[in-house]
Amino acid sequence: MAQDCEEIKQKIGEIVNVKNFTNICAAVQRNHTRINGQLKDKHRKKLESLIRQKESNSVDPRNTVINLSSKQMDDNAIKILNKGMKFAIAPIRVLTLDMILAVEIYSNDGNSPK
Repeated sequence: MAQDCEEIKQKIGEIVNVKNFTNICAAVQRNHTRINGQLKDKHRKKLESLIRQKESNSVDPRNTVINLSSKQMDDNAIKILNKGMKFAIAPIRVLTLDMILAVEIYSNDGNSPK
């Protein structure tokens, strides 16, 4: 990209006189500085907004799980329940032999669809 900028700069320098070229370069630099400052301000404001939002939305996990049973829950149980209804622990190993056996029994059964 820097090489492209240098090529463009060289081509413009060949077309316009030195005074105009200097003015063009200064204008481009001012515009770049202004836009860069605006982007930095925008990103800073967004980050500050997200930080404020995170601080205001912090929820105590103990308030999100309601224990309707008569049993007392420990912190680990509450953490697991906080993960939601779709949370499941992945099996350590897949029982492929059991799966193959079930498929073979089903396929050899006379009630299987053909």
